[in-house]
Amino acid sequence: MDGKPTCRHKNFPGIVISGLGWRRSWKWNTAMAHDRYGWNDSKSLARAMLHDRGMRRRIITRMLWAVLAWMAAGRWLVDGWLAGGVWRFLAWWGVCGVMALVLIAFALYDALAVIREERGKSR
Repeated sequence: MDGKPTCRHKNFPGIVISGLGWRRSWKWNTAMAHDRYGWNDSKSLARAMLHDRGMRRRIITRMLWAVLAWMAAGRWLVDGWLAGGVWRFLAWWGVCGVMALVLIAFALYDALAVIREERGKSR
């Protein structure tokens, strides 16, 4: 094969199957920037994840492990590098703080969703 597209993927028109394997066409990047289907698919996926209690708990657990790993890395692995500059230190721990705040917000959302679910069951 000379690398010319042989067929397009039916669900993702930006993906071209060629004789050399999968590759992304140049239209993929511009299409995704303006493609409302990508946004709607993302919203649907997020909605499905947020409505499932087990999935929310798995996400919270993974986020907690990520925050703990970030804190441990900052404390024991890159502490010398962080001590080398105040902006590095502030950026590292600022990202850690933002991650922790996102985790807390998601945990609060989970708690409120559980309350709403239980109220709906009792009615």
